[in-house]
Parts: sequence; structure tokens; C-alpha cells
Amino acid sequence: MLTSAVSGWIGVWGTLRLVRTRSFTPFVVYRVALGTAVLVIVAAGWR
Repeated sequence: MLTSAVSGWIGVWGTLRLVRTRSFTPFVVYRVALGTAVLVIVAAGWR
């Protein structure tokens, strides 16, 4: 449980730092790419 809390905190911290220090574009590209990958995997029926 501690490991998941620490990794979650690092993930949120890194995302907020990226959005604050750079443009929002890298975050949007990352989210669109991840969303597309998930949709492709679900559509392909991967288990």
C-alpha cells in the first residue's frame, strides 16, 4: 500500500510539474496516445 501511495504521488507530482513548466501540448499528446492505445487493445479483444 505504501508503494502504491508513493508511486501515485510521484506520478501526480510529475504530471503537475510538466504542465506548470511547459506547454500543455505534451500532456495532451500523451493522453491522446494512451487513450488510442487502450481503445485499440479493447477493440482487438486482447486479454
